[in-house]
Amino acid sequence: MPLRLERSVGKFPVISISLKSVNSLKYEAAACAEALNQIEKRNYVEVLKRRSVKKILIYAMAFFEKESMVLMA
Repeated sequence: MPLRLERSVGKFPVISISLKSVNSLKYEAAACAEALNQIEKRNYVEVLKRRSVKKILIYAMAFFEKESMVLMA
């Protein structure tokens, strides 16, 4: 899906989120780390920076049933 930024770029933070589903609680930390790596490998932050986004919040989330883990980079 292409990234679309409106004229308000620079006024508000942009959030980059990667979500992972796991089949056991013991894999949540690894899934969050993998999600952060995915954001880095796919250059999501660089694309935003090239579009003059100043504040970027990066989150990785892993889910197992009703449990979740969230990491912020």
